[in-house]
Amino acid sequence: MAVCADGCPTLSRSTSQAHYLRNVGGPLRVSNLQRSLRPAGGAFTSSQGTRFPDSITSRVDYPQLFTSDHALNTDPTPQSETLSIHLRRLDSLLSDVYQTEDTLRDRKYEQPVFPPTLSAAQMDRYKPLRNASSKYLFTSILFNVGHILPDMIQSLLVAVDFLGPENFGISIVEGPSSDATDIMLERVLAPLLIEMGVDPLDIHLNTRRPSAKFGESNRIEKLAALREEPLLPLRQARKGTDEYEAVVFFNDVYFSGAMLLELILQHKNQESDVTCAWDLLWNDGYFYDVWVARDIYTGDLFQPMGSTWSTSFDLFPTSPKTLKRYQARLPFQAYSCWNGIAVLSSSALLPPRPIHFRRSSIKDGECAQAEVSLMMKDIWALRAQEGQGAKVLVVPGVRLAYERPVAEIVRGLDEATVGGVIVGQEKKVGLAGGGLKEKVDWTKRPPKAVRCHPWPEVNGTGSDINVWKETRWIDPLTG
Repeated sequence: MAVCADGCPTLSRSTSQAHYLRNVGGPLRVSNLQRSLRPAGGAFTSSQGTRFPDSITSRVDYPQLFTSDHALNTDPTPQSETLSIHLRRLDSLLSDVYQTEDTLRDRKYEQPVFPPTLSAAQMDRYKPLRNASSKYLFTSILFNVGHILPDMIQSLLVAVDFLGPENFGISIVEGPSSDATDIMLERVLAPLLIEMGVDPLDIHLNTRRPSAKFGESNRIEKLAALREEPLLPLRQARKGTDEYEAVVFFNDVYFSGAMLLELILQHKNQESDVTCAWDLLWNDGYFYDVWVARDIYTGDLFQPMGSTWSTSFDLFPTSPKTLKRYQARLPFQAYSCWNGIAVLSSSALLPPRPIHFRRSSIKDGECAQAEVSLMMKDIWALRAQEGQGAKVLVVPGVRLAYERPVAEIVRGLDEATVGGVIVGQEKKVGLAGGGLKEKVDWTKRPPKAVRCHPWPEVNGTGSDINVWKETRWIDPLTG
C-alpha cells in the first residue's frame, strides 16, 4: 500500500491479520436471549433520561405497518444459508463478550432491532448491486456504542453478503470507550468479516484511540481531523486494486442492511455526489440534523427554528416542491445534508482536486459551519468550476434512529417498503399514472443564499453554546 505524502503509516497483510485475529478464539455458545419486545406505545424515556413525546406519528401515517407486535417480531429467514451461519456466529460471539467482559456484566445483551432479512421486493430491487464490480468503503468514528453494535455489525454483514466481500472495505476509528466497543470491533466484527471473505487488508480498525480532548481545541477543527482519519485507506488506495467507488459514512445510529443497500442503490441510480439518509430525533416527522441540512430552493433549514433550539413537525414550510417529494417519501435534491449516514462519491475526495473535512477560514470571513456542511459547500464549489452543480440527495425513506425505542418504532417501515415507498401505496403517493417519479430532476444552481448559524470561534465541547442566536445568509460557494 502506498505511503501518503505526509508519511501516513500503512499496514502489511501479515500485521493486519495478526492484529484483527487476536483474542478471537474460545468456546462458542449460541445465546438463548430473546428479542426485546417493542414498546406498546405511549411516551418513553431515553437512556439519558430524556422524556420523549407519544410515538404515534408512524402509526397515523402507516397504520397497516403496525398490525400487531407479533408481526413485527417474527423474522423471515435470511437471504442465504451462508449469512445465517455467520449471524449465528455473531450472536454467539456477542454473548461471549457480554459474559466475559467486566464492563458489560451488569448490562443486558439485547438482540438487534432490525431483522437480517430483505423482502422479496427488496431482493429484486437491489439485484443490480449484487456481486457488481463497485467497491465501497464503510467508515465511522465510534465512541461508547456497544448498545448499537449488535445492529450495526449485523447490518454490515448483510451488506457484505449482498455486495460481495471483494466489494467491501471498512475503516473505523474508535475510542477511548468504556463499554467494550473496542472489544466488540476486534473480537466480533473483524473475525466475522474475514470469515465472510473480506480481505484483511480491507479491514482498518483503529481502536483505543486516545481522547480527542475537545475541551482544549476548536470542536469543528477536531471533528474535521477525526473524520479524515478513517479516510486514509481511500487516500492511500493502490491503483487498480483498492479503488473505492464511494465512501459510506455512518454515525452512531441504528440501521438495517436494507437501508445501506437503498442508499447505495440511490447513489448509483441518481448519479449523485452525496446521498444522505433521514435521521429522526424522536419519531417519524421530527428531523434530527437541523444544523447541517439546507433546502436546494431556499437555502433555508428543513424546519423553522427560533433563537433557541426547538423541535418542529412543520417541515419545509417555504419549499413546496421539496415538501411534496418528502411527503411521498421520494428522494429529493438538497443543498447540504448528512443525516446519520452519507454516501460520498470518491471522485470528490481524490486528486486532482481532493476535498477534505475542515473548519471554516477565519481570515477569509467564512461562516463557521459544521465540517460536514463545509464539505458540501466545497463540493458545490468544485462542481461549479466544472460547469456543473452538486448532486446532493436526501432519501427520506431511509429513516435512522439514535435511540433504541425510536428504532423499534421505524422497524416496520423498513420491512414494508421498497425504496421508502410502501408496497401497494404507489398510486397514493403519485408514483403511478404519470405522477411523481423517483428519478430526481437535478438543478445545477445552488440557492441564491444559504442560511448559516455560526459556531462561536472558541474552544470546548459547546454544551453551553447556542448557535441559533445568530443568523447569517451567505454565498453558497464562498460564504
